Amino acid sequence: MNGDPTPQQRAKQLVDTKTNMTLGTVDTSGAPWVSPVFYVPDDQYDLYWTSWIEARHSENVRNNPAVAIVIYHSVPDEPVDAVYMAAHAVELKDPDDVARGMEIMARRDDLQPEWWRIGSISEVTRSGPWRIYRASPQTIELRKQIEVADKRVVTREPAEFRTPAQ
Repeated sequence: MNGDPTPQQRAKQLVDTKTNMTLGTVDTSGAPWVSPVFYVPDDQYDLYWTSWIEARHSENVRNNPAVAIVIYHSVPDEPVDAVYMAAHAVELKDPDDVARGMEIMARRDDLQPEWWRIGSISEVTRSGPWRIYRASPQTIELRKQIEVADKRVVTREPAEFRTPAQ
């Protein structure tokens, strides 16, 4: 590949290589809430995570599926690289969806301490403490630095890299 990576390539690389995202949700009164969450992308780049059913962000997703996500890379003395997503999130309830979510989460089991790994479907259904959630990105943008009046500012540029759902 010649030259610098495209915004789409940079965004895809961030999603592929990072393991934590910042999930922004809103409660029923409109109060925002952000949470760091370990995630796993599927082949279409929907993002999956497991959370306690009583966590504030879990309740917020059940009440309002609109979420914001940031995945970023930060190293001292280097520019921050980040991908921003507006997404639609759901708690998986259908047994087939839950089984698929478990398979997807297991793809990164080696990156999680054993106590965070899903051992059986009973841990993420019925009276189990966890649930699996899926966020389907609606928009994908990449962080971009530009200059305005001789000062650096940060903006975003489109970076859609997903294949539209059929």
